[in-house]
Amino acid sequence: MTTLQPRHSPATGVGSGPMVTVAGAAWPVYKLVAVIASILTAVMVGAATMDAQLTSWLVVIVAVSSWWAARTILIRS
Repeated sequence: MTTLQPRHSPATGVGSGPMVTVAGAAWPVYKLVAVIASILTAVMVGAATMDAQLTSWLVVIVAVSSWWAARTILIRS
């Protein structure tokens, strides 16, 4: 039988990069960047195209891309 041994404790936030407090909870900055980028994308594309399908696809693409890019950049620094 195998077990998962995390490298860093999730409770301490060690290894997850810079943290910010949102509503009393510690959030990694890369998550906040992804949420803000997604909201801005939804507003801009939704207002410009009035197409829900295109807007939702682009929001997902921006969310995933910004999440991983910011995570990679912030954790390495």
